[in-house]
Amino acid sequence: MSASPSPVRVIAMTAEHTEQVLAIYSAGIATGNATFETTAPTWDTFDAARLAEHRYVAVDADGTVTGWIACSASPPEPCTPASSNTPSTSIPTTAVRESAVPCCAR
Repeated sequence: MSASPSPVRVIAMTAEHTEQVLAIYSAGIATGNATFETTAPTWDTFDAARLAEHRYVAVDADGTVTGWIACSASPPEPCTPASSNTPSTSIPTTAVRESAVPCCAR
């Protein structure tokens, strides 16, 4: 009988998660499947580009960040009053993805 996977909690992202979030971001870039970016930003750039109220990390039982999601403001589209993009990335051992997913209802 195999052991069940460790529980994962989703909590608010804070500066405490900087190193792990940017490491996951860099790993996603290395796959060529996560983003059009070629290098991970500094934390100051990352922090400034994402909405503070919409940043979360998935952490395992040990508190290790296994993935993150954060909304970035984007200019309104012609048919909508406002929108945002949601990049999300997880550690490469599971799946790496960063996609522009609407963070708000259209």
